[in-house]
Amino acid sequence: MEPIHTKGNHFYRGNSRFLIKGISYIPRHIDPENHRSIYSSDTIVDALADDRLEELKRDIPIFQELGLNTIQVTGLDPTRSHAKAMHLLAEAGIYVLVEIGHKIKTPAASHAGRRMDPNFDTSRYYTLFVMRRAFRIVDQLADHPNLLAFTADAEMITSPDMTKMAEVCRAAVRDVKTLLQLRGGRRPPVGVHTSDIAGLEMSMLQYFTAGPAESRVDFFAKDCYSWASPSDFQMSGWSSMVEAYGRFPVPMFLAEFGTNINERKWDEIPCLYSPDMTGVYSGGCVYTYFEHGNQYGIAEIGEGFSVGEDGETIGIGERGERVKKEEFGRLKEGLRMVGERTSEQLFTEEVKDYEGWTGTFPAVQGSWHATANLPDLPASVEAMYEEIWKEREEQVRGGVQQLGIENS
Repeated sequence: MEPIHTKGNHFYRGNSRFLIKGISYIPRHIDPENHRSIYSSDTIVDALADDRLEELKRDIPIFQELGLNTIQVTGLDPTRSHAKAMHLLAEAGIYVLVEIGHKIKTPAASHAGRRMDPNFDTSRYYTLFVMRRAFRIVDQLADHPNLLAFTADAEMITSPDMTKMAEVCRAAVRDVKTLLQLRGGRRPPVGVHTSDIAGLEMSMLQYFTAGPAESRVDFFAKDCYSWASPSDFQMSGWSSMVEAYGRFPVPMFLAEFGTNINERKWDEIPCLYSPDMTGVYSGGCVYTYFEHGNQYGIAEIGEGFSVGEDGETIGIGERGERVKKEEFGRLKEGLRMVGERTSEQLFTEEVKDYEGWTGTFPAVQGSWHATANLPDLPASVEAMYEEIWKEREEQVRGGVQQLGIENS
């Protein structure tokens, strides 16, 4: 597969624009009593680990049936190998967006109704534990041609009191970029994933894109749930979003979209992949693949059939089967129509200059508290990369020794 890169405010595969047609792919642990997935941040399963390969093989044909070219994953375990999964996805033509930093700790909520101090010390929350995990995932995956990008998780910024955490997220972007430079080889884009919080969106965009290229994001991805069918480019607020965000020449995509407030008709798909949007946005990721009880999944995991006391059938599908929800067909049709569009029907070729952009940081006032002063890791990135390098050497030596034992 040809690696994806950024140029100006767009993503490219070779010399051609690349639009992300993706989906959030976050499997979770199954409750052993009722065989249903458990929905919490602590139950995320490593989607690309070797012990999930058979599950992934079930899902790849469905990605292809939908016409997707990207999956978005989080919670990868750096102690596990992900090479086999990446190769399977590459063979299927699927790129991977990998989110890092999902275990970043945040300040505790205020007690007794007291407002939290928004000017807390961010160095307490930028820890070796989180970045050791992130660096090892980056080192594992960076050279895979279908690794689309790494994304720092900034979804914890949901109120003015939490905006200081932007310093932690930006520090993670800075240090991942430093690690990629130290290790050599391919240097995939490194960006940020933010929540869609009224009153904070523009400040977050301004903050993460300001300053030198070494610490600013290579792309900006935000959640967007404002399109509730029936809607259109104007009613959804997307036209205003394009006008406001278009002033920033950074590559962008929708990190999550697809509200379930009304019936999910997926009529936003034709709009997202049209010149109305693609001058600013390079597609996005549907939320989400698996149904976890929140009515956002497009497929449910079969529970296996059983019969209750009243004779009623309980459960859906064969155990482990992927049961497509009604909206699946509408999403598939929308993406099929997009796939048949010509370049002229998808986008214009205008490219804005992000390489020469410096921007300005938002003023620290009102609802915004993050500054350009970023926390440092307790250990240098160079020292942490040396750790990784030594671990790699030990693994190679161990592999050679094991090969000698097997051949003896």
